[in-house]
Amino acid sequence: MKGDLAEEAPLPETLQRFLTAIPMALLGIASVTLEHFNWLASFFATIVIVLLGLREFYQLASRNSEERPFVIPGLFCGLVLVIYFYSCFLQIHAQTGHELTPFSSFLVALFATRLPWVVIFLILTIMASAFIQLFTRKSHGVIYSLSTTLFGLVYTVFPFGCSFVLFTSENGPFYICLLFILPISTDVGGYFIGRTFGKHKTGFAVSPSKTYEGYIGGFVFTVFSGLLLLWSRNNLLEGIIPISYNEVPFIALLVTIASICGDLLESTFKRDIQVKDSSRSLPGHGGVLDLMDAIYWSLPVGCIYLFLRGFLEIPS
Repeated sequence: MKGDLAEEAPLPETLQRFLTAIPMALLGIASVTLEHFNWLASFFATIVIVLLGLREFYQLASRNSEERPFVIPGLFCGLVLVIYFYSCFLQIHAQTGHELTPFSSFLVALFATRLPWVVIFLILTIMASAFIQLFTRKSHGVIYSLSTTLFGLVYTVFPFGCSFVLFTSENGPFYICLLFILPISTDVGGYFIGRTFGKHKTGFAVSPSKTYEGYIGGFVFTVFSGLLLLWSRNNLLEGIIPISYNEVPFIALLVTIASICGDLLESTFKRDIQVKDSSRSLPGHGGVLDLMDAIYWSLPVGCIYLFLRGFLEIPS
């Protein structure tokens, strides 16, 4: 009986993946493409994703009562950093003629200044964490606790800072959709091709079930998705994206490599803690970290590539 249930498990899991992913994808596309209310939908969606992912990371990194991240300072710093990135985005749009709401103007006046707020927030997080350590914990594990607190911020928050950088550029919504859809395509293609045709294991100790067929299938599916997305954008909307069709396979290769590295790194986290999923908040996917592991790497890599190619003109 247990063997039969184990064999039938992949089908419900696959259905759960689709049932969870479809509404999330629709909400994501809507938040990126709708310009009303100064992209507040994107702002709040980013806050939710960042804080849930950061909280899951802190839960994974909590070894015991002494060796664990400083959750409250970290979450507060993550929230403020998202507000800071969003405020800089609003300031740039105001400089290009977009009218801001009173709430947006308040955020710009408070956060979007010449002060290095990112550095200040990180320093305050270290100071608050050190204060908690001195008065509530023992000296054991202090380096681990401080390090994981800051690494969690870099790992989960700063990639979404890249999304606001992309927003400020011309064709920004397309670039964001591209760098979200391509890593998802890598994961979907690798999942189905690997399950159907995978025979040759990669030999990675952290993820022994992965196959070369799955990785190749993920790359091919990523190329196809990139070409389809670029064709749809150029033919259904006004204007032409300055990316040639010949360039799509190279971008797909970069995203595929970044996605694989992001997936393996998150698998390393879970293997270190000896858990299967980062949480159970998303049926069929596990947690936010399980869903976003590839995007955490793909967003910065794609942003850097687009900047070096001159497709992004980041104002001061």
